[in-house]
Amino acid sequence: MGIELTKYIKVKDRYCLIYFGSSTEYLVQLRLLRPILENKFPGLDIHVCCKDEYIDILGNLKSLKMSELRSTKLTFAHVYEFITGNQVHPIEELLNDCEIEDCAIDVPEVEPTKKCVISPLGSYPTKNLTKPQITNLTRTAINQKYQIGEGLEDAGWVVGVENEELFEAAAKGIRTTLVKTGTGTNLYQKMFPQGEVIEI
Repeated sequence: MGIELTKYIKVKDRYCLIYFGSSTEYLVQLRLLRPILENKFPGLDIHVCCKDEYIDILGNLKSLKMSELRSTKLTFAHVYEFITGNQVHPIEELLNDCEIEDCAIDVPEVEPTKKCVISPLGSYPTKNLTKPQITNLTRTAINQKYQIGEGLEDAGWVVGVENEELFEAAAKGIRTTLVKTGTGTNLYQKMFPQGEVIEI
C-alpha cells in the first residue's frame, strides 16, 4: 500500500536505519557515524531503531525502540534494515553504498593510564578470544607495565575483539587494539585510524 503524496512530502527526508541483532557495537558505530551520513546528504533526517533493551547505547537523539516502530513506521519515507551474515560488514557496506570514504571519528585527547582492559567477547560472526589468547594478551600488557582491570573508567588501553566496549573506548580516545576475529577490521581502521590491529 502506497503513501499519500501530501503525507510523503512531510516525511520524504526522514530515513530509519534498523538493526535488531545483538552485535551492540553496530549501534555504537551507527551513533558515531550518523552525523557523517547526514553531512553527506544534507537535509536527510536519519533515525536509528534497535531492540528496546539496547536503546541507551544509541542515546536519546533520533533513536527509536523496536516496540515503537509499528506506530511510527509511516513517519519515515525510507526504512533500511541491516542484514548480517555476509562477508562484508553491514555498516561498512552502507558506507560503501553511500560512497563515503572518510569516516574517521574525532576523538578527544585523554591522559593515558596504566590500566589495561581485555575485552574477549563478541557476537557472531566475531569470534571470542580463547583462553590462550587472553593469557598471551595479559602477558603482553604486564610486560608493558600495565595492570589488568575491568571497565572503561580510568582505562588506558582496551584490547579485544569487535564489541561495544572496544568501540566505546576508541570513541573516548582511549588506546585500543582490535584482535582480528570478525569482519569489521576495515571499518574499525576507517573510523579510528589511530587504532591498532593484531592477529594472534
